[in-house]
Amino acid sequence: AEVQTPLQAVVSYLDAAFTVTERGSSVSQEIRAGLVTWVTMSYIVVVNPIILSARFADGSSPISFHAACRATCLSAAFASGFVGLAANLPFGLAAGMGLNSYLRYGIIDRLGLGPEGALAACFVQAVLFAFLAASGAVDKVQGALPSALKSSITVAIGVFQAFVGLQLMGLIVKSDTTLVALGDLSQPNLWLAFTATLLVAGLLIRKVTGALLLGICFTAAASYLLGLPNPNQDPSAGLSAGTDLSAKLFDLDFTPMLEKPQEFGTA
Repeated sequence: AEVQTPLQAVVSYLDAAFTVTERGSSVSQEIRAGLVTWVTMSYIVVVNPIILSARFADGSSPISFHAACRATCLSAAFASGFVGLAANLPFGLAAGMGLNSYLRYGIIDRLGLGPEGALAACFVQAVLFAFLAASGAVDKVQGALPSALKSSITVAIGVFQAFVGLQLMGLIVKSDTTLVALGDLSQPNLWLAFTATLLVAGLLIRKVTGALLLGICFTAAASYLLGLPNPNQDPSAGLSAGTDLSAKLFDLDFTPMLEKPQEFGTA
């Protein structure tokens, strides 16, 4: 029998364990595809914590940026690994854009559940969704929804995300008279955001691999070199802010379920 090198043995094991060749692919191709997928979805590591840690009017943040960043990375790693090992599907799973904004601005701000109550509502939803998925009821629910409604939900989430992005850029600001107003166009942060947006759009049009990651790196490097402050970060919070993750781990507050049942149910 032909003696395999350690690398060849590992490749053969992965091929057999995940039936790669039977699916018309190869281990090297799957590794390249995984790297491309990771690069494409890596923007969520920065964007999700920025949205979740957006400051209140008093300058405080409901969720620490560092804690949100770690939770984003760990949840994505666990979910992707679980689907890959349990279902043998090469899917990259991470926090959903749109749901994070709804959590921060809808549940915490609008419904007033607070960060612990909002996370408790997410936990209850996760349990319910897991039950629906395991029982097969979720397929029946999706089949009952008309295609027009599914498409409109996707468009609505995209418009909402664009609105949040424009707000984070500083292009639009809150107005008591007209609800929203044009921001300060003299701010260099705004023009840097515009430049980065055009850069990413151009890279996506040219189908450059890792366009979003390149845009993030460009913006971070340009902001650092120009000495621009981060308008979405509390300047009083140092690099050690939010390092104690254990203090927030499973810190769920189910009190709103009894005190605010309508808001909790809506969430």
